[in-house]
Amino acid sequence: MWRGGDDRAVLREKLPYLALGFAGAVVSYWSVASQHFLTGSDKYGWLARIGIAGYSVWFYIEKTALPLALSPLYQLPRVVSLLEARFLWSTVAAVAISLALLALRRRWPVGLTVWIYYVIAIGPVSGIVHVGHQLTNDRYSYLSCLGLALIVGAAVGLMASAAAAGHGAPRAHTGRRRGGGEAGFSPSGP
Repeated sequence: MWRGGDDRAVLREKLPYLALGFAGAVVSYWSVASQHFLTGSDKYGWLARIGIAGYSVWFYIEKTALPLALSPLYQLPRVVSLLEARFLWSTVAAVAISLALLALRRRWPVGLTVWIYYVIAIGPVSGIVHVGHQLTNDRYSYLSCLGLALIVGAAVGLMASAAAAGHGAPRAHTGRRRGGGEAGFSPSGP
């Protein structure tokens, strides 16, 4: 995967976007740091920030799937411990999802691709570099969860198409079936 000349050309064409994104991140970090808005590492060390990031990754999936008890502010606790249940289990769930999708990458590459996009989109607000008094915000899930919505929408559309055509439930495929096609879902045969 990504070893052929055409594949490398596709990756090369993405480099300007990567450079632009990196430059934007540097400018954003500098502007926040120059105003002394960053939460110091003396207040929340790296283990606490890993816990906050794991909590954030799980929080946005949970609130998107089950939007109950929403709040305009989820206050950052005075003390964050990675061993506290809400941070520990959220981090364990995020790591487990990552490992499961990595193991399934050949069978279902769409899942890993969407997950990587999700984690990258959540990255700036995940808490690794923390600003403010909030632990999380509901609004940060809007862009990051677009990929999850795409998967659900594709699955629902294919189930509806399969039902209309009299086929069984759709099944995941890798795009390597006879005749080509995209990686994702396809209706199963009769």
